[in-house]
Amino acid sequence: MDQERETTPEVKPQIANLADLLKWTQQGRLRCPMFQRPFRWDRARVRELFDSILKQYPIGTLLIWKSQTVRPSRPALGPLKLPNSPGDDMLVIDGQQRVSAIAGVLLKGRMEASEDIEDPGMWDLWFDAEGKDGQVFRHITGSPPPSSILVRDLLHMGKLLQEGKRLSTQLPREEEDRAGRIMEVWQAAATALTSYRLPYVEFLTDDLDIAVDSFTRLNRRGMDITADEMFSALSESDGSGPRLAEHIDGILREVRDAGYGPLDRPAVLRLILVELDLDPFGTDWSQLGRKSLNKARKNLDDAVARSRKGLLTGLRYLQTDVGLPSLRLLPYSGILVGIACYLGGREGPYAEKERECLREWVWHATFAGFADGNPSRSTEVWRALQKAGRDTEYTQPLPKVSPRAAVTPYPSRHDLRAARVVASQWADLVSWKMEEQELRQVGRHLNVGGADCFIRIFRPRSTTTDPELKELLSSPANRVFDWWSMDNPDISRRELAIRRLIDLSGEGEGSTRWLTRLHIDEKGLELLRAVNSKEGSARESLEKSFLLHRQTLLIAAEHDHLRRYNLSPPAGVAPPALDRQEEYSVPPDDL
Repeated sequence: MDQERETTPEVKPQIANLADLLKWTQQGRLRCPMFQRPFRWDRARVRELFDSILKQYPIGTLLIWKSQTVRPSRPALGPLKLPNSPGDDMLVIDGQQRVSAIAGVLLKGRMEASEDIEDPGMWDLWFDAEGKDGQVFRHITGSPPPSSILVRDLLHMGKLLQEGKRLSTQLPREEEDRAGRIMEVWQAAATALTSYRLPYVEFLTDDLDIAVDSFTRLNRRGMDITADEMFSALSESDGSGPRLAEHIDGILREVRDAGYGPLDRPAVLRLILVELDLDPFGTDWSQLGRKSLNKARKNLDDAVARSRKGLLTGLRYLQTDVGLPSLRLLPYSGILVGIACYLGGREGPYAEKERECLREWVWHATFAGFADGNPSRSTEVWRALQKAGRDTEYTQPLPKVSPRAAVTPYPSRHDLRAARVVASQWADLVSWKMEEQELRQVGRHLNVGGADCFIRIFRPRSTTTDPELKELLSSPANRVFDWWSMDNPDISRRELAIRRLIDLSGEGEGSTRWLTRLHIDEKGLELLRAVNSKEGSARESLEKSFLLHRQTLLIAAEHDHLRRYNLSPPAGVAPPALDRQEEYSVPPDDL
């Protein structure tokens, strides 16, 4: 159990104005401790902040940590490179986004720019004296209107007078009164900015753990801090080396640059936490004991290295051995975490028998529903896989992800927010038996297009009186993979596929191969041709016949795939659960 802390922080309420913040920044005293997250605001948040300051609204109290011991801090504040600290640092515990926005807008050009600025234009904020609907703070592309002045120029009398002269020459003589009004509004805004006062609290302690604990408690329920950033604050509070959040950023970049598609941050964090022997679903890291935190700090670099190796090796395995073209078609990120747990600690190659066991495990996890969404069961499976991968004498079967391991019925509706639909689409693409180059091409298409890569054959009709047809028009049987757009990006992804499928039938062996891949046989082609020549109820009847026929072919192909991996095929079709967190564009049924 943690020993009770013997010290308590000294707290001093204070008041500062914007000039104080700017002076402290230019001196290099106002800084962010290493456990702080990076600047995260967008342009809209910056505009809203200055609008509040102009109207003299409160923007919240800053919490400033002062310590007699020199603490590691970040070399930049927002877009500004800070000079070396003269001592007596003021470390921002709460309020970094506000302070960075104020200093970045008002001091740009007066201090050296940081080397890592994501949006340089954010810091050129304009004040428009004639702004409509109260929008006086603007980010302007192109030539600013005469009534606009850079916000940072409002605080310098020389710049303000210079802009006033520019205004009088830019406007025609008959608008002299207008120029006077604009100048008066500028001067009023300058007065509001220079007179603005904001409260801050000096938080005096030499206890690093107290400072970090205060930060995490303040941000525990905030929207701006992610779970990995919260853990970063606690596990890397000494400021040595990259933060955990930066490690995760690097891993995500490698995954993206390798062409695997989008990977969610929580999956990477959970893998690292498994490697650290911590709860991968934990959120309240401030409740971790000191002993656990010290162990995590000591082992973090090794855990990150194993996690990175496991993820990249696992992704390569999923692509080459299991035929995964893109992470967009991985139903559960927990599957990748499990494979990475198994492969992260391995040395040397693995045998074909082992590869086959992993393939079977992946498809069981894919179709049975990874661990039933149970965090305790997920953790148990990951730890068992970790043990199996590192124990050369391990002879037990790989752990089942679900005690029941039952496959749910074929999905009656195409919606890639459902893991069951994603599983079907992945298994279908695997049946294409693609070479690596084609697999990568399909993967790139999915990475960019997402749900739009699956286009409709027939347009859904809200007016149909046949409920079975209405359901079929929303089913996977009414979708085909849009392979046409891979080589011809000019083809609209919203175009229906019926005409393209009919045209394929007369284009030789290559087209026949694509029709087979898309589960369009001779009977299906006959029905498509007939559909294309009919209208009204006759057309609806033929559409229904085609979709029922193609659905039968799709289900049969999936059942063959399931039997290959010792899974029992389910009966019938059913609506899928919308259980995926990823965002996909799902066109409305009336498109």
